[in-house]
Amino acid sequence: MSTETHDGCRVCGRTDVGLKKDGTLRQHVHAAYKGSGFLRPGGSRCDGVGHPPKGVLGRYAKRVIANLLPYFSDLKDPIVADVIGEAVQRHHTSPDDAFEAILDGSANWRLKPDGRDTGRVRLACYRFNESDADQQRVQQINAALAEIRYR
Repeated sequence: MSTETHDGCRVCGRTDVGLKKDGTLRQHVHAAYKGSGFLRPGGSRCDGVGHPPKGVLGRYAKRVIANLLPYFSDLKDPIVADVIGEAVQRHHTSPDDAFEAILDGSANWRLKPDGRDTGRVRLACYRFNESDADQQRVQQINAALAEIRYR
């Protein structure tokens, strides 16, 4: 096991999990089901295996931020980019139908779950009077997000 310290697994929160050479989490038991594999459907293994630990963005989240950066100036702030990147990474690791990340101050632009592929995101416009330019932006960005390969 690796001796590197990290902030823990995004899924179960365990911090005593080793890292593989590529910086992703090794196979481990979900903290809530440790020693009781029969309590959890599918066994006691955590779904966070193979994903980066908390505080580290994976390839998919980094590429999503890179694709959004030219269109959303708020993402130029490293803190905002980290918050959105962490939300995308968490959704990628543990998909949730209720996921939503607001990209601008007026909440017109949001990231939502991509229903076609679990764990991925898509851009949505919630502007009251959506223009043709807004629709083109959504189509262009969603096409770029769909092209991202994450493994």
